[in-house]
Amino acid sequence: MLGACRSGYVMRRLSFVFLVLCLAGAPAAAQTAREAYEGGAFLTAASLAEADGGADDHALAARALLAEAVTGGATDLDGLISRAEANARRALDVDADNTEARLQLAVALGMKGRRATITEALQRGYAHEGRALVRAAMRDAPREAWAHALEGGWNLEVVRRGGPVGATYLGASVAAGRAAFERARDLAPDDPLIAYQYAVALLELDPSRYGAEALALLDAARACRASDAFERRVQAKAHDVATLLRNQGAAAAIRSATGRFSRGA
Repeated sequence: MLGACRSGYVMRRLSFVFLVLCLAGAPAAAQTAREAYEGGAFLTAASLAEADGGADDHALAARALLAEAVTGGATDLDGLISRAEANARRALDVDADNTEARLQLAVALGMKGRRATITEALQRGYAHEGRALVRAAMRDAPREAWAHALEGGWNLEVVRRGGPVGATYLGASVAAGRAAFERARDLAPDDPLIAYQYAVALLELDPSRYGAEALALLDAARACRASDAFERRVQAKAHDVATLLRNQGAAAAIRSATGRFSRGA
């Protein structure tokens, strides 16, 4: 009887020790693509999301790659943008109504358009396709703030680069752009990227006319509640651009905000 009790005790003790060893030696749970994105590991997030392969996964991969393009130090900007575009298109192949994929594809096309000449951008249809994607997102998700922000950015960029003729041809206007940005800010007042992009768009459009307003928007971006690493990086960029605007003027601020994206004329 004593032997049986002793044997049972030993087995329970060994089981307990085995459990402790397993828990102590178990690796941490694998990082998800969303966790990697929120922590600022954008390239890791993109790779993890691509491996998962669903529509939302590819849309997240596109978002992560564009976040790296905007706030990272990568030199192969075209490669990041093209990979983001491919992921957004894969997402839409799986789910043609995926709002996130539409918006990320519109952002990627906007970046490609900025890095092309006006002639190239028109020939390749960046403006038309980007506008169609944004309009579809606004139709299906009318309270999606970023759809309105992209509509605002589209209008102001077309006016800036195309002038009166281009704006008339594509149906863009300053009034429409500002109204769309204001709607976006109403829907997402704590989104620093919307305030930042609005500021930069106004600054590029007419720094003498909109400089003070742009500075107020940059300060507003810095005051928002950042929800992840990307938004914190945007706030740091808003701080840098605002400092340059105050101390060195609009030209230096614009170069800091957009210089690495501009290649065409």
